Amino acid sequence: MQPLFTPAAHILWDTIPSHFQERILHNVWCPHCSDMTTMTDFTGEVHGRSLVLFGKCVRCHGKVSRVLEGPPENVVLQPGDKVTWWKRIPGGDYVYPVQATVLALTAKRVKIESDDDGEIVIRYVPPQSLQRQG
Repeated sequence: MQPLFTPAAHILWDTIPSHFQERILHNVWCPHCSDMTTMTDFTGEVHGRSLVLFGKCVRCHGKVSRVLEGPPENVVLQPGDKVTWWKRIPGGDYVYPVQATVLALTAKRVKIESDDDGEIVIRYVPPQSLQRQG
């Protein structure tokens, strides 16, 4: 059975290599067992820049979760880097991830190219809205 993810969480989960995904799922703290366990029947959501997995302990079937924090913001970007652009939704504080490629850097902005709902767009965005993939 395929795990249920929000669209944003699905994008972030897919950027993690499968062997690391397995390690993450087998390295979860269960507060009920007071021990490390494996997470099953998991779902995923994005909170801020973090991917949060919710699931069940393989031993006691109690609720467990795992937070995967985004990378530090001071990562230096280079042209050609694959990034996640945290695009702000107009009129609110909500963002959603869009895959993009860095084209150039200026003093205050980063020029990116992305597929935004089926349309290839070029945008100048603040570096704080980008997260390097992989």
